[in-house]
Amino acid sequence: MSVVTPMLAYYELTGADMTSWPMVFDTVKNAFSNPYVVVTMGVSVFNAVIDPTTAGLCDSSQAMSYTEIKKETDETNSSS
Repeated sequence: MSVVTPMLAYYELTGADMTSWPMVFDTVKNAFSNPYVVVTMGVSVFNAVIDPTTAGLCDSSQAMSYTEIKKETDETNSSS
């Protein structure tokens, strides 16, 4: 979705507007011909992939060691 949304927004389209394969292919071809659309799609993918809560490009070693989803406790919720 992060790649498709900027492309559809630029051309003022919705998913419902994509009613035929030729229209899909033409829209994608036009999008990749437009540097602005390519950059916005790239930024959108970057934002979807990068975790802003950790330094660098990878998850923290603590997050990678989880075997179960960490549940919030009342203490965690009341500290804010």
